[in-house]
Amino acid sequence: MDDNNMRRVSRILMSPSPPTPPLVSFIATLAIATLIFLCLYVFSAIVSVAILLALYITSVFLCKFTRDNRELNAELRERTSFYAQIPPNNQRVVRIFNKLFWVVEEKRGKQRKLLIGSVVCFGSQEMASSSSSECAICFEDFKEGEECLVFSVCGHIFHCDCIHRWVEKKPNCPICRHCVPSAATMITKSRSIELLANLV
Repeated sequence: MDDNNMRRVSRILMSPSPPTPPLVSFIATLAIATLIFLCLYVFSAIVSVAILLALYITSVFLCKFTRDNRELNAELRERTSFYAQIPPNNQRVVRIFNKLFWVVEEKRGKQRKLLIGSVVCFGSQEMASSSSSECAICFEDFKEGEECLVFSVCGHIFHCDCIHRWVEKKPNCPICRHCVPSAATMITKSRSIELLANLV
């Protein structure tokens, strides 16, 4: 029996062992699983950042919108409460000064228009006496039918588009600097008193 047992043991030891799985297939499987896990992790991180960014942008716009509305409402309340706080007699005075302010501004605009000049078409009878043939700002020749502004004080001519901004800021000629007298734009004292009498 000992001999039989020995043979069995030797056969067991001599018999080929079952094949082990190849190392390469195990590493490939592990790499694929790791890659899938990393892709899911990166994708979830990107989606999370995108959601947080969208929430942040939405909250910024909502805060700005509500703040602007609050500022607008506060400004409107301030304006309306200003007139509500003024005693009735003073409300009338405030209204009179508001009207007076608008009348003075309207008069200034009319005076400025009279002293600066008027818009005319180049080549018309009004421009026949003019000796200049080009705009002093852009140095382009005037063309027939083109809108030009003629200063009534000095007679200089400019394209309307060229002189528009200048005229809004300064009522004088950019070439000769001939100034419009400031007294011409003001209402005299007697006119102001007459106007106040009409408003009351």
